[in-house]
Amino acid sequence: MLDNLKGLTGYEESEFKDIWENAIFVVDTNVLLNFYKYTSKEATQSLLKILKSLKESDRLWVPYQVALEYFFNYESNMYKQKEGYLFLGDGLHKLKEEADKTLKRTQSDYPYINTNEFKFYIEQLAKLNNKLDKILKAELDKLPDTSEIKDDIKKLLEGIIGEPYDQTKIDRIESEGNDRYKHDIPPGFKDKGNKKKEGYRIYGNFKYQKIYGDLILWNQMIDKVMGSDNPKPMIFITEEKKEDWWEKDEKDNIKRPHPLLVQEFINKTNQKFFMYRTERFVQYAKKYLNINITEEQVKNVTKDVETIRTLEQKDDFNDLNDSNDYPTLINPSSYIKSFFSSSSRRERLVDFLPEEKIDEFYDRLDKTNNMEELYVWCLKQSRANISKRVKILLDRLSYYDPEEANLYYERLKPFIDKKPILPYMKLLRNIEILEEKMIEIESNKFKDIKH
Repeated sequence: MLDNLKGLTGYEESEFKDIWENAIFVVDTNVLLNFYKYTSKEATQSLLKILKSLKESDRLWVPYQVALEYFFNYESNMYKQKEGYLFLGDGLHKLKEEADKTLKRTQSDYPYINTNEFKFYIEQLAKLNNKLDKILKAELDKLPDTSEIKDDIKKLLEGIIGEPYDQTKIDRIESEGNDRYKHDIPPGFKDKGNKKKEGYRIYGNFKYQKIYGDLILWNQMIDKVMGSDNPKPMIFITEEKKEDWWEKDEKDNIKRPHPLLVQEFINKTNQKFFMYRTERFVQYAKKYLNINITEEQVKNVTKDVETIRTLEQKDDFNDLNDSNDYPTLINPSSYIKSFFSSSSRRERLVDFLPEEKIDEFYDRLDKTNNMEELYVWCLKQSRANISKRVKILLDRLSYYDPEEANLYYERLKPFIDKKPILPYMKLLRNIEILEEKMIEIESNKFKDIKH
């Protein structure tokens, strides 16, 4: 009878042991794409070694949906680490270029100033740039070879990719998905409203709506076991973290696979199902599969995966609503907690809300546990008023000091252009500085007129 409640009761240790000894393992697209984002060759090789071992024992399988999305997306991920280092290097080198320009312009515009005493600054930056180039080269040399990774993954996938669905099957899944998503039945319902998931993926003889990609994958995993002459349990390795795959606690930490997924898999296949994120999979692979990897290698994988998740947290925050309608943050949770903890910042924010939205803001503030969602709501509601205020201030400043106005324009341009770069707190502070500057300028002008 408890088999009908496994999604909620979980498995015993003996059941986990049985699952690991017999399961077929399925790897998600995001796990494959992460190979291009690791900064450690050791981490790359450790995870690849485990997957190769599973393939050799005929225990690794890749749904067609996973392979399709991987091949559509791998090229855009191949050089991200290298691009990041080069972007960093270019940006830091520009510090010297800007310093050179400043010194030369000063010498030209203010020839009576002795600038020789300041040349040390340029010389020091030149020395720092030499050191920078050496460090950059060393870091780039340490990166895994993405061309080798591409070849390794291609070899890994050969012979283990499932068959695609025909259009009739896809249409049926999408029809069922429409009803499932209305009732928040996993997986995939969190993709509703995600602008990145709008539209269709078209390939070969079929097309599907992107919001149903996870549901198509889920069906392929279930059908793999149902259609087998020797059905086995299944372990899914994924970097997904949304609530349409996992159950989370009140602090947004992952507790376990979504109970509805576990139970649906058992009900349809009569086999057990479980999920792991990458580092937990590697830890348990060492324990249950007797694969020869060291604790240090496990730590390397964990460290790299955590770094990737931290860096990609910005993109996840953008997906809460409209991905380009508000600023991104390096550490959204910490930033927002700090933002709303200050009454003065909250009041400043309220100043830019439309009058009819102010009561709703305080009502939301009292009721919500999701401050990130509230933050996004505030940005969407106040953007028009903020943009209007910024434009007015810049127009006024340009009347008195065009060059200074241009500097502020460049600083605030990301927000004006609706690019997700500028943190809201920094934006408000810049507006405050602009307002203080205009008060000072116009006050002084008024005094000059009086005298």
